[in-house]
Amino acid sequence: MGKKLQIILAVAVLFFLFGCTQLSALQAKTDPEIEKLPDGIEKNSAYIDKAFQEKDEAYCYNLSEKNLNECLAVVRKDATLCNARAECFFSLAYYYEEKSFCLQAVDEKLQISCFFAYGLAKKDLSVCNDIEELPLRDACKTKIIEQIGDEKLCSQITDEKLLRYKCFNQFPNGVNNAVERAKIAKDETICEMLPTNIVYSRDYCYEEFAILKIDVTICEKIPLDSYDISGNTYRDLCLREVASAKKDSTICDKIIDEGIKNTCYNRI
Repeated sequence: MGKKLQIILAVAVLFFLFGCTQLSALQAKTDPEIEKLPDGIEKNSAYIDKAFQEKDEAYCYNLSEKNLNECLAVVRKDATLCNARAECFFSLAYYYEEKSFCLQAVDEKLQISCFFAYGLAKKDLSVCNDIEELPLRDACKTKIIEQIGDEKLCSQITDEKLLRYKCFNQFPNGVNNAVERAKIAKDETICEMLPTNIVYSRDYCYEEFAILKIDVTICEKIPLDSYDISGNTYRDLCLREVASAKKDSTICDKIIDEGIKNTCYNRI
């Protein structure tokens, strides 16, 4: 190749590269309100949203390469542009309201991150059901329930002990407060959604309701292996209190613990 031809080719390459740079710059369309935002996540998100709403990828060219691809993926509805970024798959799932985009993430951890983000953004508990690992599924639901602000949804947490308890305790006064509200509302169904085998649990709630209604059948909902903090079974304590209120010694006969049973007889 002659020297002259080499120079021509070099100049042509420079013009091509310069031309591409200019094209990107010319394609960029700014928004005066968005430009007032400080550089960072908020500004990037605003331009992605603007590009999606206007269906105009020119707004994408204000972003860095990483965020540019995410923006173009959203406008074009093209997950292949995401380059394994969980945020990109989430944006597609969010804007098109199709959680199936999360499944296109190549890594399971990225998929889970996408499900978390999508569920939080849409306040949709059902998206968590796509997470196979039970503890992660419950953790996903717990965060979304916190966002929604409805503690009754804690009943959807599969782990009836630790994780459901943590879910309720996100709210003011936690489980204890839920028991008190059940009594005030005279709504026994609130008891059914509470965690088991902890202080102020479902069985404690049943005990309180049985005493409130003087109803032995509620006591019988309590399993025999459910204990309070002192090691007494909630069912025995419940039966004792209802027997005492009804002045009915036959109810005392149902108590297993001899000490509680004797106390029951002595009260009548």
